[in-house]
Amino acid sequence: MPKRVLDDWSRIVSLLEETTVGVLATCTEGEPWAVPMNFVYDREANRVYLHSGLKGRKLDNIRVNPKVMFLVYDPGRLARADKACNFGQRYQSVILTGQARVVSDQEEKSLALAKLVKKYAAGHNVPPVPESEIDSVAVIVIEVEDISGKENVDPPVRDA
Repeated sequence: MPKRVLDDWSRIVSLLEETTVGVLATCTEGEPWAVPMNFVYDREANRVYLHSGLKGRKLDNIRVNPKVMFLVYDPGRLARADKACNFGQRYQSVILTGQARVVSDQEEKSLALAKLVKKYAAGHNVPPVPESEIDSVAVIVIEVEDISGKENVDPPVRDA
């Protein structure tokens, strides 16, 4: 199946809401940097929230150059074939571009952490991050400017 644009908005949102790890790409002074991160997509605000330690290269890069890219993907299966050139990887992916910033507002930071806890607790009763611990982590928000998707999936099975 040839690669094609993934333009099914419900599938794009599903990937953003259900995928547990994405890759944040930053760049400063011509040096790219990419790091896998846990995240939550806020559909209503069209934002991505990530949590981080208080120091690190990604934070330094964002402060210098807030333009970022964020990738999520479902790797699917490897499609083997009789010839090497016919092998393929089935996948669906979404790439976001936007402006990132470190959240300084305590209310926004607390809400973002609550969204992250809700996503990763997956129905388990986990209390929110205590106010006393909120300053021990950084929260990054990506204000999404563009979303694009791509896929290479198996064709639908037709009834005989």
